Amino acid sequence: MSIGSNIVVVGVTVLILIIGTQVLLTTRKQKALGYILPTLFLLFAGYNLYKSLYVYNPYPTMQEGMYMTFGLIGFGISTVTLVVCRVMGRRNR
Repeated sequence: MSIGSNIVVVGVTVLILIIGTQVLLTTRKQKALGYILPTLFLLFAGYNLYKSLYVYNPYPTMQEGMYMTFGLIGFGISTVTLVVCRVMGRRNR
């Protein structure tokens, strides 16, 4: 297998895990739990942003940037999944 196909497999697996977790949290009786996952992703991205701004690092790498990207993509995916689950839940009533 080449590296490109490995990245695709990992990306699809992470996408399924994020969507599955969000659907599980959103469709339960306590629907407020569905807001936890997008908040955690946003806090993760924000932490790495402020860490890179305020902590001096003489040898910068792309680690914080990758974590911020992962947090923002996770936030977007889980927010869209939350909205879709809420709309589908209201239509099924």
